[in-house]
Amino acid sequence: MIVSPSEAGKGFRFEPSVLGNTVPDVYIPGVEKGVLSAIQSSVPADVPAVADINVVLVDGAFHDIDSSKLTFEIASRAALLAALRLTSLALFEPVMKVEVVAPEDQAAAIIEDLK
Repeated sequence: MIVSPSEAGKGFRFEPSVLGNTVPDVYIPGVEKGVLSAIQSSVPADVPAVADINVVLVDGAFHDIDSSKLTFEIASRAALLAALRLTSLALFEPVMKVEVVAPEDQAAAIIEDLK
């Protein structure tokens, strides 16, 4: 797979670009599902997954007996996570404006909680 960033806000894009029959068409949806699974599980809980990333499937191999959509899903998930570990990713936290109304004697505690 070739993994690269895309423009901000463009989201996830998967493109199968396999030459020949190294990965039969029936397994391509499994590859995409595995990549999406890796993207969604690599973000902290309760944070919406926003991944502006391009993934191009360029090669692979299959076995007549042992291959299935599930094996391709597992393999692509592992491949994407391995690729992401080799990068210098950054988690951008949401920036928001908050207005809090509270009693003055509680202000210090509330400010500390917000930090």
